[in-house]
Amino acid sequence: MTREGPFIYEEVFSLILSMTQQFLEDRDSGLLDTETTENYFSRLTKLALGEYEFARRMAFEGIPVVRLAPYKTIIDIYRQRPPEDFIFEYEGKTCCVDVKYYNSLIMQNKIILKKRYVDNVKKFCDTFALDEAYIAIKRFERWYMLKAVDIEDLPKVNGCYEIDINWARNNHEVLDEQHCIFNLGSGRPIPIFEEDKKVEIINPPESVDRLGVYYGSIEINEDDGKFAFTYKENKVEETGIRAGFLTNLYHRIDKNFRTILSEGIYQLDDINGFEDLCPTVFSLIDNIRPFIKDIKDNITDKDAAFSRCITPLSDAKYLIIGDYSDVRYFFYRLWLMKVKKLKEELKIGE
Repeated sequence: MTREGPFIYEEVFSLILSMTQQFLEDRDSGLLDTETTENYFSRLTKLALGEYEFARRMAFEGIPVVRLAPYKTIIDIYRQRPPEDFIFEYEGKTCCVDVKYYNSLIMQNKIILKKRYVDNVKKFCDTFALDEAYIAIKRFERWYMLKAVDIEDLPKVNGCYEIDINWARNNHEVLDEQHCIFNLGSGRPIPIFEEDKKVEIINPPESVDRLGVYYGSIEINEDDGKFAFTYKENKVEETGIRAGFLTNLYHRIDKNFRTILSEGIYQLDDINGFEDLCPTVFSLIDNIRPFIKDIKDNITDKDAAFSRCITPLSDAKYLIIGDYSDVRYFFYRLWLMKVKKLKEELKIGE
């Protein structure tokens, strides 16, 4: 088993066991009257793992969190509903956050959020005199952290807030979500359709040279952990943590494209904010984080990841690191390069 195996699974099993024990205690004490067994066990699986990922995401940013959800004492003493997921300190404020982690495809056009989620996290914040209440939402590859008070000002449809992706990007706080893509070099401008079906032209960044990574040259050797490719006219071979990072990037892009094609989405611009499908620095580092620093290093995982892996690859101009506007040209260009072959492999259109 690789080094990350026990590191990840021991923590996951510990989390599930603790929540199972809490379920049995709550069942025996009659506290499950307000929460169905089905919903409770949903927390033990996908939702619990989503919360665990969020905790890792905050830790990657150097922000420790305290997990509240299993704390029966809060329910008993304060007669509260099951509490919000985490509290944390940020810029001198004590904050709580409710984590939402579900099928991103239902957020293809907008982020849909039930009004009661916002009401509950804000009530919890007010009850315990905290400074700020957040909703955290995972959409495809990236996390959004939104203030509950900001969401309250948005219009509601059938008891839900329908949050525009651009609004979410402009109001996102706390986490520094940076996307990552191969630098494919400059090329022709790409026309796409905006939400109102007007044609938008995506131009390559002016700072990018004509030649970059030749995507068709990529070779991955899983046996010896090597990642090889041609950059401009030079053969490059990466090993170790950098190879792992690049391999993750290659496979995650392929997986995301396959996922949306399998769901019948054949035009990338049918997804508002399609750049959220592009891997982030955190999503690429997450499953190789045990390797990125010595346990004695007095730095965050994020700093170690950049110094040992991301910055050297970016400085060599193999990668583009930045916000959605920095990666959208290259991500859409990759889609155009791969979509026909992927459709053939998935037997779409036969």
